[in-house]
Amino acid sequence: MKKIFFVTPIGNKNTDVRRTADFVMNTFLRPVAESLDFDVLRADPLQEVSDISNTILEQLASADLVIADTTGANPNVMFELGYRMALNKPYLILTQNVDEIPFDIRGIRALQYEVTAPDVEDFKERLNQMIRIVEDAPSLSAGSAEALGERMGADMLANAIQSGDFSTLENFVRLAKKFGSTIDEDDK
Repeated sequence: MKKIFFVTPIGNKNTDVRRTADFVMNTFLRPVAESLDFDVLRADPLQEVSDISNTILEQLASADLVIADTTGANPNVMFELGYRMALNKPYLILTQNVDEIPFDIRGIRALQYEVTAPDVEDFKERLNQMIRIVEDAPSLSAGSAEALGERMGADMLANAIQSGDFSTLENFVRLAKKFGSTIDEDDK
């Protein structure tokens, strides 16, 4: 089974931070991950003899996907996200407030979620689509023009999913048809 490592502020038991981490993991991540044949792990339940820092670094290096919750700009989360980014391996960013994302990573796409009266099904669908896009991205060969086009298309799709505004994609399809390209039913 593929593995998602969830990087999040964890906090002590019975704190709001822990309740939020548990809520996001159990309500959003686990159901979507299981539907895509992923297992979700978080640092706190890992039972290892070695130093927890080494265990976390091993998980960051070996996971098929890292999902980092940058809510509150927790220093541990930022370090772990930076480490994963340096490994040039797939990751997604979640946050409760995109305005709180630090400047250095503000340009990276992030999925915003709510813990007060959330639209759980809408968020799970957007998360599902983003995971599938990220999962497909590593298969693209980095050097070709075709790969560049595929990455740009994946970015356009991811932005549409994140924002809920599909007009850019609709305009692109109209423009492609104008230049004689066809869109297969499988591509829709």
